[in-house]
Amino acid sequence: MEILIKHADILQNGGLAKDRDILIEDSRVSGIGKIECEAESKIEGRGLLAMPGLINMHTHLGLTMARGLFDDLSMEDFLKQTELFDRRNSEESIRRSALIGMAEMIATGTTCFLDFYYSEDIIAKVAEAIGMRCALAWAVLDEDKTTQKGSPVKNCEHFLSRGGSDLVNRGVALQGVYACSDETMLKAKEIASETFLTMHLSESQGEVYSFLKERGKRPAEHISSLGLADDRFIAVHCVFLTKREIEGLKSSTAVHCPSSNLKLANGIAPVPELIEAGSNLTIGTDSAATNNSLNMFTEMRSASLLHKSTHWDPSIMGYETCLEIATKNGARALGIDAGTIEEGKLADIVLVDERSIYPFTPSNLVYCTTQRVDTTIVNGRILYRKGEFSDEIKKLLQ
Repeated sequence: MEILIKHADILQNGGLAKDRDILIEDSRVSGIGKIECEAESKIEGRGLLAMPGLINMHTHLGLTMARGLFDDLSMEDFLKQTELFDRRNSEESIRRSALIGMAEMIATGTTCFLDFYYSEDIIAKVAEAIGMRCALAWAVLDEDKTTQKGSPVKNCEHFLSRGGSDLVNRGVALQGVYACSDETMLKAKEIASETFLTMHLSESQGEVYSFLKERGKRPAEHISSLGLADDRFIAVHCVFLTKREIEGLKSSTAVHCPSSNLKLANGIAPVPELIEAGSNLTIGTDSAATNNSLNMFTEMRSASLLHKSTHWDPSIMGYETCLEIATKNGARALGIDAGTIEEGKLADIVLVDERSIYPFTPSNLVYCTTQRVDTTIVNGRILYRKGEFSDEIKKLLQ
């Protein structure tokens, strides 16, 4: 399929390249500049900003139907409620949850996500049917702590054996040190040898101090000692870290989930310090059960304002940094050829209506909450345009 976007502004290096045409052929950007040609689909881009699609690095789409059910609970009580929910979560409920969650993300500018759950084979089918790019990580934990049928390790191995596709990458997820023995964690690393390994890490004080009391080490320190924290390791939350632990994660990817951490009163991750140490910082919404929203624009805003305030420094987590962690850094973590708009790159592009923010500046993509997504393109296909989903998504949503 060919798509020609005419006269759009393009977000590049935090600034605007004004009045540019973008030609998309098949799944990639094939030209940028002044382009005159016929195309199957033509989009008038005046008043629109073309930006790289946002990459949501932590979701639990199987919990979308739990939105609003477990609000205002402690972390401990929330986990108990989600365990009960998981036990009765049916395949149809997971499918519907995934569909609703993906539709919400597409309508708010997300073109790729990393999901962390079981039954990822169901979520993979939905993503393929919709045309959504994703990385799906099957949840692994000890057999005596799971709601899954059978062995989580074997379930994950079976999931990985089916292989990926142009849209779906398959990986491994460790629930956390509170649910995984060393044997389970090392087995997960082994089966993830050809892909990525993600993990909830140091999310709450309870997790950190319980593990410290039991094992004599902090969770992130222990993960590093097991050799998990390499360049394919994706650590989620990372709220309670010492300087030594931050140093141990410098080769890995860290996922910041500010809204979820704030809502569960878990604390504030040392994000500027992780960046300074060299970690590949990314950002995620977490589930609709903890965040109530899967909107990455509001997540960027929360991240920026939170760290400016806690560090008493308005220059920290500037809008350019926030846009980078939501695009380039996510693409780097997942090994996908996206995250910027350049010739040859994958055509995962979002068009934002500049007239929804007046006056428009690139910084308002992060600091303003009125931005309206006009078009979402994934892998060279239009999935959302002027408030309407593609025919494939409409049929699935019926």
